[in-house]
Amino acid sequence: MPKNALIGPNATPSNLFGASRRARAQGPEIASLLHSIPESAWKECGAYVVADCRVSEFKAAPQVANGSPIPTLCGQIILTSEEPVPWAWRSIAKHQYRITKAAAVNVQC
Repeated sequence: MPKNALIGPNATPSNLFGASRRARAQGPEIASLLHSIPESAWKECGAYVVADCRVSEFKAAPQVANGSPIPTLCGQIILTSEEPVPWAWRSIAKHQYRITKAAAVNVQC
C-alpha cells in the first residue's frame, strides 16, 4: 500500500521546530516534478485513497529528473491531483479530499 512521503508540518520535532529547511523545500520540489510529468502518465481517478486508483494498472512509469538541491522524493512515487470534498457533503464523506487523477513516475535523484 502506498504511504505518504510528505515530511509534514515545519514546526515539528522531526523538523527541528522549523530549523530544518527540508519541509519548506518539498513544496517547490513537488511543483518541479509535477511540471516534468508528461500528460500521458496521468490516469483519471475518483477515489479517496491512492490504493483505490488501481495503481497496479498504471503504464510503465516515466523517468523524471529531480533537480532539487535537497531531494526528498526519489525512486518510484505516485503523485496525485486532489480536490476538496464539498462542504455540503462533509458529513457523508470520510475524507477531506478526493483524488481526481494520479501519475506513477520514477524520480531520478
